[in-house]
Amino acid sequence: MKPVRVLHVVSGILGGAGRVVHELAQALSPQVRSDAVLFSTAPPDPVMVSTLQRSCGEVYEVTKLAKIDPIAVARMARVLRRSRPDVVLLHDFTAYLWASLAARLIGRVPLIAVEHSNCLGSELRRQVRRAIHPIFAATICVSPRLQEGLAEIGVVSRVSTVRNGIDQSRLTPLCAMPRFAGPPLRLLMVGRLDHPKDHRTLFRALEPLVARRAPVELRVIGDGSLAAELRREVESLGLSSVVRFEGPQTDLVPYLATTDVVVLSSRAEGLPLALIEGMAAGCLAMASSVGAIGELLDDGATGVLVPPGDVAALTAAIADVSLHAEAARALAATGTHHVTERYSAEHMASGYLAVFDRYL
Repeated sequence: MKPVRVLHVVSGILGGAGRVVHELAQALSPQVRSDAVLFSTAPPDPVMVSTLQRSCGEVYEVTKLAKIDPIAVARMARVLRRSRPDVVLLHDFTAYLWASLAARLIGRVPLIAVEHSNCLGSELRRQVRRAIHPIFAATICVSPRLQEGLAEIGVVSRVSTVRNGIDQSRLTPLCAMPRFAGPPLRLLMVGRLDHPKDHRTLFRALEPLVARRAPVELRVIGDGSLAAELRREVESLGLSSVVRFEGPQTDLVPYLATTDVVVLSSRAEGLPLALIEGMAAGCLAMASSVGAIGELLDDGATGVLVPPGDVAALTAAIADVSLHAEAARALAATGTHHVTERYSAEHMASGYLAVFDRYL
């Protein structure tokens, strides 16, 4: 296959899709030249910009002044003309709409939609997704469950599944770090401080443990619209001594080196890199059974699953692993083996290259 120039269109908010773009661009190099457009209604997160600058040749910024902004379409079209991509990867629902309009302004540019999470929650979105599907050369889903969701609304042609993956070489040495060596139990949650991540359920799950003086600590990585509100919540629950907000971070290695359990209390997810990274580093993964997490975690075999929003179940799960260190270490080890086999950046890159070869 001849060298390919890829332009990624992704939100300027630091999140899972942007981290996937970073990992994918690195894994595809040097066979593929990757550029990126950060497209959102607010100036892009500087951490997001610096992250993509390390993996992409050019990083462009296109900011919409409103939800409906025809000028933004023209700006996007100028970026497409300048970058001259062989294919454009659209990494969220907003990108599907606006970048596809921009592509029409400059002529035929192959577009590939990448489904990172279930964005079909409303009937309007389902109708729009069906209507615009014919303009895509292909659609890539990051998990079989997302592909099944598209099939349920009649989107079945030119759809493939390519699981997210990470560069595990920097994480494998962390598997030698001691886990569950005793007290305190060290928890880490990585995710935007926004409603879908549901940090409140995790905080409330910790409250009874702290009340009975169970040795536990939680570090929270990320930023978002609920940052101030969640800090107040921690104070009101009496958790200030055990919960520490670390802000947004691009390098998780120092944190994963001193973590026992990577936890996600989300109410909505795709296939989160934070769990994959934690498992690859030798940590135990504990998460809500939402999105594609059930494909990543087999409860009791490769990790721990709890119902979303269930405070009591999450409290019990945390207490259980703190009391059974040997079993927790064994479960973490099987999880590490699982992601090593199935969720590498090399597997992800080969999947995308196969889609390029098949449909472009």
